[in-house]
Amino acid sequence: MASLVATMVVTSSRSVVVESRRHHARLVLVPNCVREWPLHYEDNGTERHALGSVAVGANAWWSVALTVPARDDPSDAAFIRLERHGARPASYLGDVVEEVSVPRSELDAIVMLLAGVVDQARRDGLLASLQS
Repeated sequence: MASLVATMVVTSSRSVVVESRRHHARLVLVPNCVREWPLHYEDNGTERHALGSVAVGANAWWSVALTVPARDDPSDAAFIRLERHGARPASYLGDVVEEVSVPRSELDAIVMLLAGVVDQARRDGLLASLQS
């Protein structure tokens, strides 16, 4: 994904900076920030994405985005973003967005680790068993 940096001075004496980076875009309000002209484009590389989701209730679901550098990039990084949509369970006080970076070569090991610890927690009575 290419980087876009733009600035616009508004009447509230603040500048609006829109930045698109490796795995997400963000909007930042910066007091009295003026960028040099002319605008300058910076190539931040190219990425590929895999997206998915799973429903966890009526109008509630988890989504995931797995992002890796383009094929010609030698980086071994994989960026994973999990996000919960819809109303939270009443007793849940945790985050609804999580991001993690892991080596692509170790993704299968991470999936096995998570499946193993959940299975162990069910056997030990820490988590309820799955209902078929």
